[in-house]
Amino acid sequence: MKKLIGILSLFAVLALCACTQNSKSSAPAEVPAAVETPEATPVEEVQYVEHVCSDKCTAEGCYHAHGEKDHVCDESCPTEL
Repeated sequence: MKKLIGILSLFAVLALCACTQNSKSSAPAEVPAAVETPEATPVEEVQYVEHVCSDKCTAEGCYHAHGEKDHVCDESCPTEL
């Protein structure tokens, strides 16, 4: 029983030392230097054309070609207009 109390006391002292070791920091924390971020390049505004119905349009809805207003791009679209 004395060994158990001795071991528990040892662990308690070690835990107390570990907890108080980080809180004794007397040096002020250093503030990291400001990081320069590159300026964003201006994005050119894209001019979309009005939709003109074609043979791909159905009664359920219109087919909006790439570059037309309300078009949603997918994998088949070219990367540029």
